[in-house]
Amino acid sequence: VLTGQPADGEVDVTIGAGASSTTTIAGDLSVTGIGQGLKQVGTGSFNTSGVTTSMPSIFDGTYNLYIIYAWDFRPVSDGIDVLFRFQTGSGSEVSDTQYLHEMQCTRGSATYRQFTSGTTKVNQSTVLDGLGNAATETGWCRMTFPKMSSTSYWKQMFFEGGYIDDAGNTSYSNGAVSLRNNEGTAITGAQLTSNSGNWASGTWVCYGLAGG
Repeated sequence: VLTGQPADGEVDVTIGAGASSTTTIAGDLSVTGIGQGLKQVGTGSFNTSGVTTSMPSIFDGTYNLYIIYAWDFRPVSDGIDVLFRFQTGSGSEVSDTQYLHEMQCTRGSATYRQFTSGTTKVNQSTVLDGLGNAATETGWCRMTFPKMSSTSYWKQMFFEGGYIDDAGNTSYSNGAVSLRNNEGTAITGAQLTSNSGNWASGTWVCYGLAGG
């Protein structure tokens, strides 16, 4: 038996003996940290019937950070580029009246920079190139999205990914993409698109990180 007057946030615990013993908690009980940590908010397979894999209805402003992991993805066609797009609440990619800035992206040994200005507008960014279709080759990536409130003017995505085959050939890509949400459209999801041919396989999962 633990006795004594509990302070705020503490509890009295009475532990009895025998099979019929009970545990009694008297007073207020609160646990710091409830509601924080990672929570799965979406998962799915790559679309084998089309070039675009949608990850819909995963951003709603509930979490401070969203993380998408995709792995074992492979296209039907050989040597394709993987394109990233933000997705709207209607299920479509953001229109090309938006400004999608590829701040910087390193793919293999080359560094790419794409800044849109004036009347030049794009709605997609190449995040991985040269992905093969052999059964022994597989792609992977991690995408991180901070503060995806539907009302925020800027949306950011930080990318890291690559692929490897059984001969040991590898490619690595990383970079950052920023969207100027000049249409005020609610951005609720993401897309990974093949620039040529459908997807053969792949899996993705999204987690939301609360707290902080």
